[in-house]
Amino acid sequence: MPLELLEQICQNLAVVKRNIKGIEFAGLGEPLLHGKIDQALLLIRSRFPNVPFRLFSNGLVLKAKTDLILKTLTKSDDKLVVSLNSADAESYARLNNADYFNLICRTSKLFSRRKTQDLLKLSFNLWVRIGISGYWIAFGGIGSLS
Repeated sequence: MPLELLEQICQNLAVVKRNIKGIEFAGLGEPLLHGKIDQALLLIRSRFPNVPFRLFSNGLVLKAKTDLILKTLTKSDDKLVVSLNSADAESYARLNNADYFNLICRTSKLFSRRKTQDLLKLSFNLWVRIGISGYWIAFGGIGSLS
């Protein structure tokens, strides 16, 4: 989405600003790979400073984007949600045709430590979705990574 369109959406939403309960960054693909994600997050944060964010990520670029996340998700009710979509490395590889499960777990753990060192109140959740007979079951906040 071009930043101009995002700016226009923000202007239109300003009319109902007090009714906005939260803003989520999710969808088809990894939000952190968008070429202007830095500008988009900062633009929305500047327009809606008191609205909580939830940023969904597959965790692959978490390490490279840690500074951006820590700079943007600053409220105590902001959340970073890493979606693994598998309970173990074997099922992850089968579902995703890739072997990134352990890398995402390690990176998520490093992010959690960095967040703690910076004394931020950002909530960090690790989500696992398990497919069973065509249905998805979601588990939020699996264990502690610190």
